[in-house]
Amino acid sequence: MDKFPSADVPLNTAAAEMASGAPEAQSYSIAELSEEFDLTMRTLRFYEEKNLLNPVRRGNRRIYRQHDHDRLSDIVRLKAMGLTISEIQTIVESIVANKPDQARKLALAAAERRCEEIDDELAALKEAQQAAGETASALRDGKSWFHSA
Repeated sequence: MDKFPSADVPLNTAAAEMASGAPEAQSYSIAELSEEFDLTMRTLRFYEEKNLLNPVRRGNRRIYRQHDHDRLSDIVRLKAMGLTISEIQTIVESIVANKPDQARKLALAAAERRCEEIDDELAALKEAQQAAGETASALRDGKSWFHSA
């Protein structure tokens, strides 16, 4: 499986399953989710601490259900965009509150904002690349480059 789940999966999959009353037969251990999503177990525990995931506890074991798996898929995709935990929490709260349209609007606004930020970052990197190339060329050619030397 790809590190980042398909964007074709709707952000409110878990809410739809819960609303339909469909039984959740599939369960996952923390190790299984860690391996599938290429995350550390510590990261999964962190998401639990931030109320992004809510596994069932059986003794000291965590049992993740299908909706936890689906939510983790959403979290991974949102994190891959560069969203903060706080931004992800806001979107997940909308999903949990069964407000998929609100979650979609929040995710869209965040995605559009990130596109603009990334464009700015790419422009700055392009400038830095050009400056580094000019410096390397000048130094390679033996030109005097240092003002203080």
